[in-house]
Amino acid sequence: AYEKIAERNDLNAVIHLGDYIYEYETGGYSASLSDRENNPTHEIVTLDDYRLRYSHYRLDHNLQDLHQQYPFICIWDDHESANDAYKDGAENHDETTEGVWETRKSNSRKAYFEWMPIRESGSDSVIYRKFSYGDLLNLYMLDTRIEGRDEQVSASSSAVDDPNRSLLGSTQYNWLTSELSSSSSQWNIIGQQVMMAPLEAFGIPVNADQWDGYNYERNQLLNH
Repeated sequence: AYEKIAERNDLNAVIHLGDYIYEYETGGYSASLSDRENNPTHEIVTLDDYRLRYSHYRLDHNLQDLHQQYPFICIWDDHESANDAYKDGAENHDETTEGVWETRKSNSRKAYFEWMPIRESGSDSVIYRKFSYGDLLNLYMLDTRIEGRDEQVSASSSAVDDPNRSLLGSTQYNWLTSELSSSSSQWNIIGQQVMMAPLEAFGIPVNADQWDGYNYERNQLLNH
């Protein structure tokens, strides 16, 4: 896919919505392909681990060509830190063996800002932001992963409708709705990591890690 995009000459930018890397060990999820190498070979946790994994991905000549050809507008998802991450933890993080989550999250953030074409905006490394293309469109890049996300629940839990649970966090939510209210652009585009449209089987959500797990806030945003 990177190769095909790099061959084009009619694009303004590449929007990358996260999972730029995966954190798993050799043989782990996304790392089990017979011709795929992983460096380091263990699950990445430390700052050196994250730095090395990014440098290893960047050895891919198609990815090098794409970064050379086009600017990237990036946002992180979960695998830049750990699977199904939220503000206080992750499914693929065990504090008894892998240390404090805040330390790992800080390591992953630091490596991200070192390797990706994105500006830091303060000590808290907030990455939700707006790009304006004249009066044609405003592009809002959201952090639906670790900025304000409450821990995931099961898809069948009644908590998916809990008005006290948030995917964006109140600060980011208020920023987004204020921006949308004041926008005079023809288009308002939201760039984010997880599916907003419902995805159900027999009326039951199948993935509470996306907006289906935060139904109340989704309805509030869509109503706005």
